[in-house]
Amino acid sequence: MWRDAIRLDPPAAKPKVQLARFLTKTNPNEADKLIDEAIAANPRSAEFLQVKGDMAQLRGIRLERCVSSTRRSRSIRKTFWLI
Repeated sequence: MWRDAIRLDPPAAKPKVQLARFLTKTNPNEADKLIDEAIAANPRSAEFLQVKGDMAQLRGIRLERCVSSTRRSRSIRKTFWLI
C-alpha cells in the first residue's frame, strides 16, 4: 500500500515515513533511505526527525544519533509554537 502511494506521488513524504517505520527492523537500509528522503523534502519537520530518532533507537543505534534527531525535532516544535 505505501509503495503504491509512493509510486503514485513520488514527492509525497508521509508514505515514505510510514514505509520507513514499517521497514525499520526488516530492511534498515531502505528505511534509512526513505526517512532521509522525507527529511530532505521537509527539513523542518519535527515529526520526521522524531521518527528517525525512534527508528535508530529501535535498532540499537548509538544513543548520540537518537538524541541528536530528537533534540532537533524538539527545537523545531518549540520554534513552531513561538511563531
